[in-house]
Amino acid sequence: MVVQIGSAKKLTQQTNKNNFNQNLKNMKQLFTNIKTTLFLTALLVVLFGAKVNAQVSAYTFGSSAGTYTEISGGTVLGTATNDDNVFNNNPIGFAFFYNGVPYCNFSVNANGFIALGGAVTSSYTSLSTGATNNVIAAFNRDIQGNAGTGELSYLTTGSAPNRTLVVQFKSYRNFNDATGQIYNFQIRLSEGTNQIRTVYGSGNYTGTNTHQVGLRGASNADFNNRTTTTDWSATTAGGTNAATCTSSSTVFPASGLTFTWTPAASPTTTYYSKSTATNFSTLSDWGVNGDGSGAAPGAIDNTANFIVANGANVTLNATLSVRSLYILCGSTLNVAANTLNVAITGLNQATFVNLGTLNVTGVL
Repeated sequence: MVVQIGSAKKLTQQTNKNNFNQNLKNMKQLFTNIKTTLFLTALLVVLFGAKVNAQVSAYTFGSSAGTYTEISGGTVLGTATNDDNVFNNNPIGFAFFYNGVPYCNFSVNANGFIALGGAVTSSYTSLSTGATNNVIAAFNRDIQGNAGTGELSYLTTGSAPNRTLVVQFKSYRNFNDATGQIYNFQIRLSEGTNQIRTVYGSGNYTGTNTHQVGLRGASNADFNNRTTTTDWSATTAGGTNAATCTSSSTVFPASGLTFTWTPAASPTTTYYSKSTATNFSTLSDWGVNGDGSGAAPGAIDNTANFIVANGANVTLNATLSVRSLYILCGSTLNVAANTLNVAITGLNQATFVNLGTLNVTGVL
C-alpha cells in the first residue's frame, strides 16, 4: 500500500511537472505568436495605410486600325452557349499592373468584360452599376455565345518580359437573339508596358444595341470609357460612367479596330529580380526589364522600386531601404534578423504588396 501510495504520489508529481512545463511552453508560444502578429500587423498598417492610390482615369487612350488575330489552343471556359457565367481566378501568366497594383490572376464574365483579381460578379453594365471593381470592358451588355460556334477562351502568348494575355470572345450575340448576330472581340493585357487593348474582329451586327467599353478602377467613380452613336473609329471620352457605344447594321467596329489604354509612366525607376536572384543586396540580380535583365541599380536605396519576381527566392541579407516593395506570384522574400525599410524619403508614403511568399524568422 505504501509503495502504491508512493508510486501514485510520484506519478502525480511528475504529471504536475509535465503540465507545468507544457503550460510554460504554450505561454511562450502564445507570447511569440502575439509578438509576431503585432509586428506583422504594425508593418502592414504602416505600409498599406500609406499606399498611394492610382487612377484609371489618368490612363491615356488611343484608337488605331490593325489586324484581328484569332487565338487557338488556349484554355476554353464553360460551354458554347455561356450566359451570365463567371470564371474566377484564372492565371494571367505574368504580373500585370493595373491601377498601380500588381495582379497575377483575372476573372471573366461572359457578358463581355474581365476583372483583375480572383472574383467577378456578372453585370450588363459593369462600369457603372456592376458590383466588381478593377474592370476592363470590351463589349459589355447582356450577351451569350452562339450555339455550336460560341467560345470563350484565354491564352498567354510570347516570352518574358514581353508576354500578352489574350481573352477572346468568339461568336457571341445578344441574349436570345434570333437574327444571326456575331460578335468577335478580344481583351489583351501586355507585360511590362501594362497596356490594355480591346481588339474587334469581323461580325454580323443587327438591330440597335448599346455596349459599355472602357476601364473601371477602385470604384465606379474612377472610370475611363468611350462613347459613340455614329462611328467606332472616332469615339470620344465618356462623360459619365454609364456612357455607351452603339452598334447596329451601319455602326460597328471595323475588323482590326484596336482601343489602347496606357498607364502614366512612373517617375521612379523599377527593378525586377532575376529568376536566379538569391541575395537582396546583390546589384547584378536586379534589372529594369520584367525578367530582371537590363540596367542594374547603382545601389539598393529608397529612390527606386524593387519587385521580387520571376519565381526568385530572395533573402534579405542586410538592412536596406527601398521606395516600394512588391513580391509577385511564385516568388519568395525571406526576412530574418535584418530590416527592410519601405518608404519615400521625406514623405509618409510607401507601398508593400505581397502576392508571393513572405517568410519572417529570427528575433522580432
